[in-house]
Amino acid sequence: MLPCSCQPSNKGLEATLTFKINPDFSLDLRKALLMFYVHRFASGTFEISRLASASATLAKMPKLESKVRRRLSMKTSQRLASELESVAEKSSMKKTQAIKAIIGTIQEDIVNDGRPDLVQSFKDYSVFAAA
Repeated sequence: MLPCSCQPSNKGLEATLTFKINPDFSLDLRKALLMFYVHRFASGTFEISRLASASATLAKMPKLESKVRRRLSMKTSQRLASELESVAEKSSMKKTQAIKAIIGTIQEDIVNDGRPDLVQSFKDYSVFAAA
């Protein structure tokens, strides 16, 4: 996960997402949210140009020192893997850069309250996913 410097507690993006959406729903949230955004970018629901903007915003953020580096590793269906490749190709980014830009978009939309409608959608989803 990329560090999030916008939180006074420095708990990071993951803790903020979990708290805003559903405090009882954590591990599966990361994958579900990331894949939701990948699908939306691949299908054209979200404009690819937002990735360049999010990537530029992330580049300007101060880096937090961390002793531990995490790799993002997850199993996906072939369809979602193809969608990620499509997003990377459409955005002219490598897959890693595209994922980081998507995470930046998630930060803008959910952590920074840019899209309250998406926060509510994920709150509704988390009720069913946690059941």
